[in-house]
Amino acid sequence: MYDRAAIMCDAHKRFRDGKRLGLAWSFAQCLRTAWAAEKLRRSGAVAQMAA
Repeated sequence: MYDRAAIMCDAHKRFRDGKRLGLAWSFAQCLRTAWAAEKLRRSGAVAQMAA
């Protein structure tokens, strides 16, 4: 089960950081990347790349 609140928080952080950096990302794009990052974390792919 995914922590949806954490994913939404991550998406909002990405959106704010994007606005601060001058990126023209929509909130939907930030939400998609937050979900993709969470799926990578859950699959263990990030841990495998670091090893």
